[in-house]
Amino acid sequence: MEYVQLLNEKSADITLPLASVCSCKVTARVKAQNSIEFKIQNYKTERHEFGKIPINKCINDLFGIRIFLREPLTFDEVYSFIEDTYPNRYRCIDSSKFDYKAVHLYFKENNQSFPWELQIWNMCDMDSNVPSVNLMGAFDADKTLGIVSFVVEGYQSDEVGTILDDEYDIAVRTGYHCAPYIHDYLGDKPYHGTIRIGIGQFNTKEDIDALIKALESL
Repeated sequence: MEYVQLLNEKSADITLPLASVCSCKVTARVKAQNSIEFKIQNYKTERHEFGKIPINKCINDLFGIRIFLREPLTFDEVYSFIEDTYPNRYRCIDSSKFDYKAVHLYFKENNQSFPWELQIWNMCDMDSNVPSVNLMGAFDADKTLGIVSFVVEGYQSDEVGTILDDEYDIAVRTGYHCAPYIHDYLGDKPYHGTIRIGIGQFNTKEDIDALIKALESL
């Protein structure tokens, strides 16, 4: 956690010079402590061979930087620049999916260090890249029970369920919920169904706030 504290303290020292050099908007984020702790606990399970997999592969996005380009570039243009300038040094991938369009780069000093993630967005894609939550079906707060289905732009529903479970310890149901034909009507097949939350008598306002905060972080 000392490393996380250092990243929080130094993130401005990294982003401000970068913004002045490339003349673009730059933001940074450090993974939250509760998310790190949950990943470590999950890392010690059978899914990750009880801790035999290197920890830096489990926590592979500890620090992230996002650059917003005013003059748009394609993935091929970014990839060519990176390879010409730093041949075979950094992993550069096209992470575009659905409405989300971005290039992701990963920096790692050695096999013992934690990788940093650099996301490159075109400013013109900013609105479509920010995930939006769409409620499914007719929604009337006065007539609705404690069950809500929704989709998140840019994600398949099982991806959202995995993120909520792995990083925030929030359990939801995802998929077609034993009623596949209604999803043709709802039009959520591109998302592989919906995310469904159920509110019970033991849930608190804090639980709902935690879910909203988790969705906002996507």
